[in-house]
Amino acid sequence: MGMRVRLVALLGGVLAALLPVAAFAEEGRGLERPQDFGAVTLLTAAGVAAVLLVAALGYLYRRRRGLEWDFQRGDATESREHH
Repeated sequence: MGMRVRLVALLGGVLAALLPVAAFAEEGRGLERPQDFGAVTLLTAAGVAAVLLVAALGYLYRRRRGLEWDFQRGDATESREHH
C-alpha cells in the first residue's frame, strides 16, 4: 500500500507542477510577460535550490553527528503490526 500512496503523491505533484503550464496555454487571454520575467524566474529557481541545499546540508549534518532523539525512532514491533 505504501507504493500506491507514493504513486498518488507523485501524480499529484506532477499535476500541481503542470498547472502554470495550463494557465499559460491560452495565449490570447493572458497578460503579457514583463521584460524581467527571465531574471525573476532564474532568481526564484536559485532561491528554491538554495533552500533545498541548506535543508540537505542540515539533514546530512544531523545524520553525521548522530543527532537523533528516541522519540524520532519507531518501535520495530509496532511497525510490523501495521503491515
